[in-house]
Amino acid sequence: MKTYALMGMYSQENQLAEFLTYYLRILQFDQVIFVERFFDEKMQPSLSKSICRLFGERVIYDAIISPGDGVKAQVEFQHILVKKWLAYLRTIHPPSEHDSVWVLYVDCDEFVRFPGSIATLIEKIKPAPDTGIGFVQSLFGHNDLEKMGWDELVIETHPMSVTLDLDDPWYSCKVSTLLKENWPRNDWAHKTMYPLSSQVKHWLHNSGQITHLLCPTTIAGINHYMILSKELINRTHPGGTVQKKMREMIAEDLRETGRQNNSMSLAHFSGSIREDQRYQASLPLLTGVFGPRNATIVQV
Repeated sequence: MKTYALMGMYSQENQLAEFLTYYLRILQFDQVIFVERFFDEKMQPSLSKSICRLFGERVIYDAIISPGDGVKAQVEFQHILVKKWLAYLRTIHPPSEHDSVWVLYVDCDEFVRFPGSIATLIEKIKPAPDTGIGFVQSLFGHNDLEKMGWDELVIETHPMSVTLDLDDPWYSCKVSTLLKENWPRNDWAHKTMYPLSSQVKHWLHNSGQITHLLCPTTIAGINHYMILSKELINRTHPGGTVQKKMREMIAEDLRETGRQNNSMSLAHFSGSIREDQRYQASLPLLTGVFGPRNATIVQV
């Protein structure tokens, strides 16, 4: 079996090393393909690229110019990078291997929650051929943080969340009132992973086609650290006035309704991440950009 985590991001360099370490060391993906989103053709050498290089051959760096700004452009960007990299992976792996090569798409603020390797999870679920695995999300707000320290781990600093689950649905009261319908959806997989042999067309936010097994939240899910701090409510998520207002409303609702749920916590992995040599090697790079370290280490 071969496993890839494919992701796209921008403006979240300070959490990138944590993300990469988690997916490589904790979940034991074989490789992470990291695609940086630029908004013009002046794609200068970036801090993200330098961090990716620290992880050697297990991290592949790429950069794509976004088709624009806003939510629709973000989704289009995601589809562009997924299409590009699926085509490449289907080229380097012969068809005879496609059933055993799995690809997950996530954003850099989304951590698959499972207490073992991703290969163990796939074997545990045992989906039928051409069937993927879907993950329900737990949403994390800013947890009253004014600013997220670059040397802090998000899995430590954000204990409060809500889980989107049909058995116990959660809706943003303020956003649902604005849109005049329940939001967000609780009846779909937030992110999915599939074998290369799958012919599914909607790899992202797969709600239109039931081509995956929805993983029970008692086994695994997605910890979506949607809003890292009050400072970043809108900075890391471009969009128009309505989208920004929605994020402000979501932040308020998550603050009011979020609860600490130890079964959703990943904080017990923080020690393993901090002791990783590749993570440690990223700290001098971040110091040069963001200044001296100032994190308060959370004891787990």
